[in-house]
Amino acid sequence: MKTFKEFCSQLDESSLSRIKSKSDKGGMAVISGSRGDKSAKENKARAKQLDKDIKGKGLPGATKVTGRWDENPGTKDEKKVKEREQGKG
Repeated sequence: MKTFKEFCSQLDESSLSRIKSKSDKGGMAVISGSRGDKSAKENKARAKQLDKDIKGKGLPGATKVTGRWDENPGTKDEKKVKEREQGKG
């Protein structure tokens, strides 16, 4: 597991300020329909469906952000993951 300092060192500063700005305006949530065992095409479809589901609940559209990290670090299944996430602020 990463320390908070290690985690923060990997954040893109512009993305972090965008998240903070949304949070300061009244709270936020971050959710993702992407999964490491799905193809890029499947994850794109899942993200699109998640956005439709959010809007279907009468909420404004999500703010799109991209997350990157190592999944299963230190194991034979370790891989770099990049996914689109829905941020709601």
